[in-house]
Amino acid sequence: MVMADAEQPPDPGVGTLSLDPNSSRLCLDLNNSALLPGRFRMTPAHIEATWVTRPGWEGTTREGIWQEWERAARILRSIVPVYAAWLGGSFLSVKRDPGDLDCVWIVDEAHLEAARADRGDARLLAAFSDNALKRARNPLRVDSFILPWRRWPGSRVRDQKDWDYNRQRGYWDDLWQRVRPEPPAPASEADAEPRRGYAEVVLDGSK
Repeated sequence: MVMADAEQPPDPGVGTLSLDPNSSRLCLDLNNSALLPGRFRMTPAHIEATWVTRPGWEGTTREGIWQEWERAARILRSIVPVYAAWLGGSFLSVKRDPGDLDCVWIVDEAHLEAARADRGDARLLAAFSDNALKRARNPLRVDSFILPWRRWPGSRVRDQKDWDYNRQRGYWDDLWQRVRPEPPAPASEADAEPRRGYAEVVLDGSK
């Protein structure tokens, strides 16, 4: 068991980087620099120090992808407040040159509905919701989706919208903890098991 701060990530090795609840330390599988299964709250600085600027990754795709994610965040936040972003995929691993960064943006459904009243904002939101940023005029290497956050106090399901929200949230939580087989192979039951975690980066919070 190895302990280290997120700002000073260790080189890949054998062991686990444990989470200290009183600090900004992470739960990392040191064999592949991936988060252990679960959702872990991190800051953009933690992400950058752990998977972008660490020694040995100079000249990889990581810095450019991270800058494009930051640009995507600025664009979306100019339209609606973004509670948080769930980041996952091979970017949060030891893969030297990932192709993109997987991101689910958590946005209050009331803010989404209000913003969609503007035709231009509605088109932009559709690009973020439908994973179309890579096909934009100025493409961004971000697999982008939006999870409308439903303010749902208590535990009783009130209506169909509550059920839909539960399904969507559970879908992304489950999917972001899976790992695709490499080389690509037909899906098997083992592929459904949670094998890595993902990061929650709070941006605007619950505005």
